[in-house]
Amino acid sequence: MSDSGGLIARGARDRVARARRIVERATAWPFAVRLVVFAAAMIAQGFAYPPDTTFGSPALLILLLALLPALWPRSPAVTVFWLITVAGWIAATMLYDSQVTLTRLIGLSVALYVVHSGAALAAVLPYDAVVDQGVILRWLMRAALVVVVSVALSVGALYVVSGWPAEYYLAATILGLFPVIGLVWLIVWVARRRP
Repeated sequence: MSDSGGLIARGARDRVARARRIVERATAWPFAVRLVVFAAAMIAQGFAYPPDTTFGSPALLILLLALLPALWPRSPAVTVFWLITVAGWIAATMLYDSQVTLTRLIGLSVALYVVHSGAALAAVLPYDAVVDQGVILRWLMRAALVVVVSVALSVGALYVVSGWPAEYYLAATILGLFPVIGLVWLIVWVARRRP
């Protein structure tokens, strides 16, 4: 029994020593990317949950949940964060009768995209990587372009659809699936053609 206790203690010391080495060797840009992921995760939860549930004791849980994709971007922690946040949005709008506004929806979407994109970048950047500013700038520009185009298309589509009678919504939904299916087919086709 003492051998297993010694192994557990040595394993804990090894993990603490590894965490200390990571903090000592960390460079600015990988840390900044993880900080952006954390901030976007906090913003996403602010848009997702009802305002009265984000204060008090749930605030610590929200903080810990936002740390998941920032600390472990290469793990299922990012998916866990996404699922909990989206489930919180669904619960807020269905159970708490939280008002769905275009601002909240766009804010949540943008924040979740930044978490996704930032976690993907953080997953390939070791803590001690020396990163050129151009890499971060290209990532920011690409993320901003995706956000601007998505918001413009979404708001434009909402404006067009708002004048339609309610009976057309089902037809528009079904017809909208065809471009999505075509895009998925195109991506698969291009991916298969690569050597």
